[in-house]
Amino acid sequence: MSLQMALPVVETFLGQSALFERIVSLHMTTIHPASPLEVHCHFQMCSTRAKSLTRLHLNGFPNNPNAIGLEDIIIDMQIMEPILSCPHLTKLMIKYLTLLCLSESDLRLIGVKLPKLRKLLLGQSPFRLSPPHLSISVLLPILENNYPNLEIIGLFLEGNDPMNVTKFHEPHPTLRQLRLGLSPLSKENTHEAALILSTLFTIQSKSDSPSHWAYASSEFADAYRLQQLEDYWGVWFDVQCKLSLLVAARDDERRMYEDMQEFAVYKKKGISF
Repeated sequence: MSLQMALPVVETFLGQSALFERIVSLHMTTIHPASPLEVHCHFQMCSTRAKSLTRLHLNGFPNNPNAIGLEDIIIDMQIMEPILSCPHLTKLMIKYLTLLCLSESDLRLIGVKLPKLRKLLLGQSPFRLSPPHLSISVLLPILENNYPNLEIIGLFLEGNDPMNVTKFHEPHPTLRQLRLGLSPLSKENTHEAALILSTLFTIQSKSDSPSHWAYASSEFADAYRLQQLEDYWGVWFDVQCKLSLLVAARDDERRMYEDMQEFAVYKKKGISF
């Protein structure tokens, strides 16, 4: 089901419909700015009534978005909490005017509560740009032990907070694409960003080309954001170019490590080659 109307009207419409309990897909687009309380109530209704829901898409952008008065609008885990009671979700997509205030522990919780997720987009292109709450380095520990079926993830991340990758990480077995929206990244940090992302992917599990593993995008058409997008696209394109070689090298490194482990086991058993 796809609807385009104010969230309170949706609550009234769906709240009176017996079909809501059988809906498996809901795509909701607001025509007026949705308040955090309205978003919470919408998610609450979905969690209590739509027991068969597997795909949920909330587009919180009104027809004519305006950055005035957005400073105090916050969508955090407390607002989104009801969604965690929809265990059958395979796709969860949220677009909103301001960035979503989510922590590393919040992302872990979503992965634990919604293990069937294959596509997760959480406000990677906010209308009102402000410093991201999460850095690119949080993806390593979060995705290593969570989201077993995830194929696509979209987040608004700080790309200029690199870390030294010293731990040997296994690639995510199903991850195909990272959507970075308007995530900031400086040109001098492209190598560090590519190095970090190379630990997430493996060539063997790819159905997308390397150029689709991590990229910047936005639906905004105003000149200011188009210029920002062009700048970010350029540096993220540099990351894409580096990823192919880095991921191939990581795969070779992992194969050598596995061969060494296998050799050690044979040696311990006294088996010679």
